[in-house]
Amino acid sequence: DEEALKTAMNSPPGAKTFIASGAPPKPGCDAVIHLKETPTKKSAPKLLLDGKVDYKDMQLVKNVVKGQVIAEKEPAIAGMPGMTVKRVPVDPPPIKDPQLEAGPNTAVTPDGLKLLSLIDGHLVIESMGLGRQEIRVDKTFVLKRSVDMATGNIYCIGNCEVRGNVTEGFKVVAQGDIKILGSVEGAEVTSHGGNVEISKGLIGQGKAVIRALHDVKANFIENAVIETGGNVVVEEHIMHSKIFSTG
Repeated sequence: DEEALKTAMNSPPGAKTFIASGAPPKPGCDAVIHLKETPTKKSAPKLLLDGKVDYKDMQLVKNVVKGQVIAEKEPAIAGMPGMTVKRVPVDPPPIKDPQLEAGPNTAVTPDGLKLLSLIDGHLVIESMGLGRQEIRVDKTFVLKRSVDMATGNIYCIGNCEVRGNVTEGFKVVAQGDIKILGSVEGAEVTSHGGNVEISKGLIGQGKAVIRALHDVKANFIENAVIETGGNVVVEEHIMHSKIFSTG
């Protein structure tokens, strides 16, 4: 600073005089990815408007529809360089700029700021190690156990596969096909747009109702109501049941 130097030259010996200045670099902001929807890691009962909780609605399935925004990126903001007293530029700290990555059945918008679902299904976020995650949408929700108090009722907008039983008093509802690898015991199973298949049979206890837009298949049917727009296919027997079929 020439003016500062002139001032210093005219100052008394030993006087403190400003002669030069620098500027520190200004740090920027890292990009941040915000999940708009998050799968339930631990099921919890649904809180109702009146303050009560529904212990049969554990919100286990995170349904998403085609075109729904799953994640959104907040862009990074670059920092501003600084300057030493000798006018040497000083770079700002580096910023982190993670990118949205499309997993199966998802797509990133052209501007790179949104991740969309390409289908109706349920959201899955899976750790890939090294801090990376795969975000995808699966058409079929697979429950690797029975439907009971631990899971609550199951509601899917895609297909559903239950690798256990559907116990008394619970419901499985899906827009697509439903496959039960165990039995159905006094429960309700409804497929609004597909088929219902019950591998080990239906023990209705006078309470079970099975509804399907298309076919219903079971090993046997006892003490239940079947409503279907397709066929009813049974391997062994039908006992004490009401069957309504247009197939």
